[in-house]
Order: sequence, then structure tokens, then C-alpha cells
Amino acid sequence: MKLIITLLFVAVAACSALPSTPNVHADIYMNTVLASQARIVGGKDAARRQFPYQVSLLYGGSHVCGGILIGDRKVLTAGHCKVSSSTSLFKVVVGQLNQRENHEDVQTHEVESFNVHPNYPP
Repeated sequence: MKLIITLLFVAVAACSALPSTPNVHADIYMNTVLASQARIVGGKDAARRQFPYQVSLLYGGSHVCGGILIGDRKVLTAGHCKVSSSTSLFKVVVGQLNQRENHEDVQTHEVESFNVHPNYPP
């Protein structure tokens, strides 16, 4: 019995010492197959101006999170969306139905500050 436990311990230790490598095949699948498919199952396309309170939070020009307007100059989003302590690379985009299209309704605003809930873990 002690031999089995010892061998099991050695096997677990050996496996945990192996370097972890990214799964290239999974990354290719995610970037090609899933990117070409709809991400919401059973949903309906939104009409322009249907959800005027919905915003996109950009970091360095790329969408990182969605959010909702809760005031004239306030957006509520998830705590993990604050990927940097600097506000300079963040922008809030309002009125955009499709991230690949721009039209006259789209407004882009600078982020002035973040207010993170005090109980959110850093």
C-alpha cells in the first residue's frame, strides 16, 4: 500500500513539473470557427437605437467589456473590466450597434475616473 501511495505521489509531482504549453489547436479553433458563428443562441438582432443605454468599454482601441449608462456621465460595468489603473487608454463608446460599423449615432468619450467597489478583490 505504501508503495502505491509513493508511486502516486511521484507521478503527480512529475506531472506538475512538466511545462505547460498553450493548446495551439484550441486557439486556432476559437479564432476561426467560433469567430464566424453567432455567439448568442436563439437571440434576435437588435435594432439601431433599441438599447441606447448599452455601451462598449474600449482599452487601447479594442473592446474589453460592455456596460450600461446609469447617469449622464456614469457607466456601470464589471470590476474585472478595469484592466489598467490608468484611464488614458480607456474610451466609452455609446450608440454603436455593430463594432465594425460607424454611423452618426456613435459617440466616443474619454474615461475620467474609476470607482471600484471596495469589496471587489484586486
